[in-house]
Amino acid sequence: MVGHLVMMDRYQEALAEAERVVERFSNAPIHIFRAIAYWELGREEEALSDLRVAVGRRPTLLDSLKAGYERSGPRGAVAAAAGAAARNARESGAGAFGVATWYGRAQDADNAMEWLERAYEDRTPDLIYIALRPELRFLRGDRHPLPGAASPDGVGGGPLGRSLVAPALRLPTGGPARDEPPSPRARPLRSAR
Repeated sequence: MVGHLVMMDRYQEALAEAERVVERFSNAPIHIFRAIAYWELGREEEALSDLRVAVGRRPTLLDSLKAGYERSGPRGAVAAAAGAAARNARESGAGAFGVATWYGRAQDADNAMEWLERAYEDRTPDLIYIALRPELRFLRGDRHPLPGAASPDGVGGGPLGRSLVAPALRLPTGGPARDEPPSPRARPLRSAR
């Protein structure tokens, strides 16, 4: 539930729900979503505290968060963790979408797009969340061609470009074209009386 509230931009509600979850289940894995909510609300120090807990079992990311923070504060911590996540993913061959979200959190469009392209090439199932992840929303205004998109503005044919841009522009993302007749198997809607 916390993750869904975050993806719906309902950050205050997500934080309240996270507190209720932690009261019942002290080991609930909600730290990453709570960190995203804090980050989006501009509460970067609290976000970093939760990020440290979320990456606690991955010492490379934890060390990079600490070192980046010492060099450049919260934004430096996130940028350093993005670089560490990329190095880890290159070694393991997994996690391209996760790396893209780290770079998105750091507002690094070039690297975020590079890792989104890798995720697209790998057919990463997490790409269904591309339009919902707050860390990647800044790319909608960016002029990078989106991976899988037919046109340079990303509104073209590819599924990734369409999924990132369509929600912002309210474009149809599937189904019959508007001038096509409905499927003969489609049932008419009943009118409410």
